[in-house]
Amino acid sequence: LRSLLAFAGPQRGMLALSGVLTLCESAAMLGVPWAGGLLTDAILRGAGPQIGGILLVMLGLFALQALFQFVSGYILDATGDRIIADLRVRLYDHLQALPLAFYHRRRLGDTLALLSTDVYVIGGFISSTVVTLLPLMVTAAGAVVMMIRSRADLAILVAVTASRQVHRLQR
Repeated sequence: LRSLLAFAGPQRGMLALSGVLTLCESAAMLGVPWAGGLLTDAILRGAGPQIGGILLVMLGLFALQALFQFVSGYILDATGDRIIADLRVRLYDHLQALPLAFYHRRRLGDTLALLSTDVYVIGGFISSTVVTLLPLMVTAAGAVVMMIRSRADLAILVAVTASRQVHRLQR
């Protein structure tokens, strides 16, 4: 993983920007259930004038989430393409430097697969999977904190049920 991340080094600024935007998207996503709770409370209390404002806040959160997701995805796609292009250039340079005996021992299809498919898979892993792991973990942690703050007993019940399901799936 460390050697793969070295290929992303020249693009770390754009990857960091995408990571920050993804964190902002997670924050907006976590704000929606909070606003939904406010909406439910306002409806149950019969506070009609507050409902419109809460609905506008929810609409704004959805819009912010969509905007952050779009911009982050655009940056990730462009950055992933640059990483893939860099990997292909480096691989091509390396293949050009290999002795002719290397090509006599290998099948042509293996080398072509390396140039076309494998580089794309590695680039996609770097630009999307690695970068989005942190925001997903932050979103999950934020959801757990919000659940504990609102109803700790239900949060513990959900955690126990989820851990049992994960344990069952691992068998």
